[in-house]
Formats: sequence, structure tokens, C-alpha cells
Amino acid sequence: MRPGAQGLPGDVTGGIVTTDWIRSGHGRGKLAGEGSVLKKVMQTTESEIISRFGLFLDRNGFTVLRTAVDNEHFGNEVVICSSPRFRLKFVKDRGQILTEICPGAREPWYPLEDVLKMALGSQEFEARYAYYMADPTSALELNLEAVTPAVQEKQDEIAPLGRDRAQEVAQDIFGRPIVYG
Repeated sequence: MRPGAQGLPGDVTGGIVTTDWIRSGHGRGKLAGEGSVLKKVMQTTESEIISRFGLFLDRNGFTVLRTAVDNEHFGNEVVICSSPRFRLKFVKDRGQILTEICPGAREPWYPLEDVLKMALGSQEFEARYAYYMADPTSALELNLEAVTPAVQEKQDEIAPLGRDRAQEVAQDIFGRPIVYG
């Protein structure tokens, strides 16, 4: 990256794009168009999440609320977006992109796979698991009408799915479940 590229502040050209920089008037969270924040972010930090999922976000009315890209540590990033339906969080950690959904501000986040399992039913979800996890935005787009009410109305049923999965992982790794309290 070039210092001072595209008139960006030094902390941005150093590898990190912060929410403060975006809110300081650079694009106002627009997804497309001349001078938009995403075009500047993509040109200066090579955001994999935005380049992979930008069309989906734009097509489905999402606004980017927050981005953080750290090119000095494996290109890790976080992108949080909001739409009238729900919020999405993409986290890239060491090359793996994880997707989480929440119903709105100050609400808990749920892994995409848990929301899809609740929205579609266990059997249908398991039949398409590999496809859905390989292409999360296609999974969302294909099932938007089922996902929206699930994330809004079935939070009490979604939360235990994550705890059950954690118990399965603990059983596989340690040979016993997690004991709480």
C-alpha cells in the first residue's frame, strides 16, 4: 500500500480501516457509486469480504455500518452490515470467513448455520450443508423469506443450537462435554 493513497489518513494506509474513518464523511456507507466508501476501501485495503459479497449486500439493501481490515495479520477483517430485515457480520480470520446474523442493534449474534437450520429444518439444512457453508450469501438469498422470520421470532430456539454444537466439539476434542457452573 502507498502512504497517502487516495487521500486517506495514515492509519488507513497502514493497513487498518476503522469505523471512525468511514463515519468522518468518506462515502457515508454507500455501497456503490463514484466516491463511495466501499470503492475506496477496496482500492486501498483489498477487502476480500466486500469484493466477494458486495453484490449480494447491494442487491438486498444492506448498508455497511462498520469495517475493520488488518492487512498486517493475515488480512483479517470484520464487516458489519444492516438491512431492514436483519444485520449481518462477516469475520475473516486467517482466511476463513464466518457469517453471523442478528435481528437488530443490541441483539445477540447467531451463526448462519444455526439460523438456516432453524429456518429450513434440520433435515433440509443437513442435505445442503456443504453448499450453504461454501457460499453463505447464496444460502441467504435462496432462503431469505425463511431466514427473516426465523432470526426475528425464533431466537429462543436458535441459541441452544450453538450450545449443542459446542458440546459436540468438546466431546470430540476432550472426550467429555463441557460442564457449566
